[in-house]
Amino acid sequence: MHFETPNCPTCRKRAVGTLEMVQATAEVAFTNGNTAEYTGTTHYGESYSLGRGPHILELVCPDGHEWPSYLMTSEGNAFP
Repeated sequence: MHFETPNCPTCRKRAVGTLEMVQATAEVAFTNGNTAEYTGTTHYGESYSLGRGPHILELVCPDGHEWPSYLMTSEGNAFP
């Protein structure tokens, strides 16, 4: 992937990842009737990249700052 803005606009550090939404199921066990407790096990499913529009992803730096960046073609052009 090529990004238009790979460095954080706040601290100038290079991005370490993209902001993602992860679907997960936290397991519960019913103790009696309608009462349940978490078992401590979570099953992770699909993840979805968060973006602000087509070909825009949210990047994250090591300090936790987030910013949008366009995905670019390998030639350095914006996607149509």
